[in-house]
Amino acid sequence: MVCRAIVGLMAGLLFASCAQLATKPAAPKKVSPTAQEDRFGKARELEDKARWGEAESEYRSIRDVTLEREPELAALSEWRLSFVAEAQGDDTKAMAHLLGAERKSSLLTEQIVRVELPARKALFLHRLGRSDEARAEVLKAEQGLQVLMSGPRPAPGTAWLAKLYFEMGQSLSTPANEGNFIPDLRALSLSQRYLLRSISYSDPQWSAKAFGNLQGSYAAFWNLIQQVPPPPGIDPMAADRQKRELQIPLLAEFLKVVEEGAALAPVNPEKNNRWQNEFAALAADLQEKSRGILYADSESTVLTEESRRLNGVRRAGQIKPAPPTPAAPKAPTTSDPNL
Repeated sequence: MVCRAIVGLMAGLLFASCAQLATKPAAPKKVSPTAQEDRFGKARELEDKARWGEAESEYRSIRDVTLEREPELAALSEWRLSFVAEAQGDDTKAMAHLLGAERKSSLLTEQIVRVELPARKALFLHRLGRSDEARAEVLKAEQGLQVLMSGPRPAPGTAWLAKLYFEMGQSLSTPANEGNFIPDLRALSLSQRYLLRSISYSDPQWSAKAFGNLQGSYAAFWNLIQQVPPPPGIDPMAADRQKRELQIPLLAEFLKVVEEGAALAPVNPEKNNRWQNEFAALAADLQEKSRGILYADSESTVLTEESRRLNGVRRAGQIKPAPPTPAAPKAPTTSDPNL
């Protein structure tokens, strides 16, 4: 009887224990940090292979799994998701991921936080039509880069700098628009400072892109000036004259921007890289063409002295001075030069 009681008691205890285990929630599965880092590396490989959908799913999964255990990896995954969204053509989603990464900025590297994050925010703010905010972010990125370069840190690589300056310049460039010509031209004036810095690093990818961006912008503004429509309803000669008068102030402002760009680029064909030399040739060609139009027929009413003054065309050494007034003839002497 005693034995049966003991067995019954033990069976009851065992049943109770099993019931408790069945109702107790399962302990969270431990995730190996190394395993998640390996997954992050695989996600980067998917990115490099342009398998955007798979890369996005992997980054999202890593972000969600590591949010509490490895927050640094979660922040990096959020950061990389902005690149994937950009590659997929979704600027709004890319901006959302950047803002998510910004909220985790204490977990990201100083290089990303100080420079790359504001530079990329500027790029997408610009694309989303928020130009003033974009300029503020560019300024923040430039200030961050100064801090980064001044401290006792390893110098950033040239490829990284070329890419950074390209993105900063691209974030400020605006398509040439007839109805917004002067503001768009001022944006180009600021944009080219960064694009020319990118060009200076001779990077086969980013310096080439920077030159292409600048070349395309110059061409767009030049073509817009050439395509100014003449006033309707007047005879061809008068229409041509009035078209020139409309072109002059636009061309004068365009020439200023090209001259600014040329002044920022080094003049040393032997030491310059390929894109610097191509830019120098482009700027020289546009300056010659612009001046040829601005100073042609300077005696005519198309470009009078008054229009030069109003349009800011007059510059040292560019407008020929008026010929000197002939001196009055000397009166004949009455004295003998031999005395």
